[in-house]
Amino acid sequence: LPEKVIAFILRNLSKKIMRKDGTLMFSNIANDNPFRPWIDLIGNWALIERNEKEMRKLLAITGCKEQKLTKESTGLTWIATAS
Repeated sequence: LPEKVIAFILRNLSKKIMRKDGTLMFSNIANDNPFRPWIDLIGNWALIERNEKEMRKLLAITGCKEQKLTKESTGLTWIATAS
C-alpha cells in the first residue's frame, strides 16, 4: 500500500479500533529483495519495499508506547508490532 494509505489505516486501527491492551501487527517486504525481478516479471506484482527508517516512521504513526521492528528469519520481510 502507498504510504498515505497505510498511514491512514494504522492511525485509525491504533486509535479507534484497537483495545487499550491490544497489539497491532503488520508486515512489509524489506528493500533489496533478491527475488524482486521475479516477482515483478512473473507475478506482475507491484511491491512497495520499505527500509528500516520507513518502517519506523509507520510504527510511530500508531502512537503506541511499545514498538518492535524485526525481520523474519529469511530477512526478506519486516515484522512490526505496536502495543
